[in-house]
Amino acid sequence: MPARSSTTPVTAATRNDKGFTLLEVLVAVIIAGIILVAVYGSFSRTLTTKARAEERAELWATGRDAVMRIADDIEGAIPPYLGNQVLFRGKSDSGGTSLIFVNVNRGVYGAARVLPGRTLVVYEVVPGSQRGLFTVRRFQQPFFAAVAQANDQELPDEPEYHMTGYNLLSCERFEGQVDIPGSCTRVRDLRFRYYDMIDGQWHEEWNSSDPNMDQPRMPYAIEVILQLEDDRGLEQEFSTIVELPLAIAQPTPKGRT
Repeated sequence: MPARSSTTPVTAATRNDKGFTLLEVLVAVIIAGIILVAVYGSFSRTLTTKARAEERAELWATGRDAVMRIADDIEGAIPPYLGNQVLFRGKSDSGGTSLIFVNVNRGVYGAARVLPGRTLVVYEVVPGSQRGLFTVRRFQQPFFAAVAQANDQELPDEPEYHMTGYNLLSCERFEGQVDIPGSCTRVRDLRFRYYDMIDGQWHEEWNSSDPNMDQPRMPYAIEVILQLEDDRGLEQEFSTIVELPLAIAQPTPKGRT
């Protein structure tokens, strides 16, 4: 009887140790790269959209607060019933825009002391160092001190008796200045329009000292128009119309009812 062989042939097919080929690895890397690029693009667009939304929200908050700050000042204006001493004057020319009036200040106590009472308020819009941009400045001085100074009378040395001011809106840069978000406000324009109830017209300028005016008076309403610009050059306009409560109590010019 023939003998049987106890050996079993071993071939490559019987071993389960087959690895990835170079082509398979390259395909996997390419697919992974495509997925990562798509994920990064979506993430980057989300961050960009978020940054732009925050920038627009900051622009809106800055513009709204500035307009409301100016409106609060204007709303407290008092009529120029003392002739040229208490004036209301707004003009706009090649040198910029300015608004001068007298209002009633409740006063501030502490380090930044402001005397209560009638206060001379001045707004100026002047060209900034960057082309096409402007700086909005606000100044104030106690009215009695302004009158005394105009009459060459000596004022006390305390700062609350003198004209003080600050930049309400500005994008001026100084050497060594820290770039804080919101510290640069790009102002494209700030202008005022004045409504005269006597003739029912809006005017670009107003001067209570104008000899052609029947008597010194202030407008019945003022429109504040502020234009700001974001870092991409997109402009946003903020505006409000302020009614002057004390203007209603002004004497009616002679011959008018």
